[in-house]
Amino acid sequence: MTSVHFGALIKDLVDSSGETKVESAKRLGYSKNNLFDIFKKEDVGTDVLKKVAAAYRVDIGYFFADSIRQKGTNNAIGGAVSQYYNNTEESRVRILTTENDGLKAENKALREQIETLKELVQVLKERGK
Repeated sequence: MTSVHFGALIKDLVDSSGETKVESAKRLGYSKNNLFDIFKKEDVGTDVLKKVAAAYRVDIGYFFADSIRQKGTNNAIGGAVSQYYNNTEESRVRILTTENDGLKAENKALREQIETLKELVQVLKERGK
């Protein structure tokens, strides 16, 4: 059986969020030192996995997907395992799509703010003449 280093998976997820470690620790309700301790652990409790999965909006299967995929072809219930893996991947895609849509909306709002600020600068320049 392939060993899963849960701390490393948690670190990868936290790193991919773009947050600082302090922000991530706060989101999870840990101190920065406790978060770094978790990153070092090969095994963590299900309570930690549940907390991280909920905070970063991933399915708990995120932490097992690679292990399941590696075992899928040799597993007697490989079809079900493959289906579980596919569902986990679909969840990731939905999460990333939602995040992408949010970023597009934020980008649009920021562009509109820039245009408003440009207009304001123009008005102020005209008043100053």
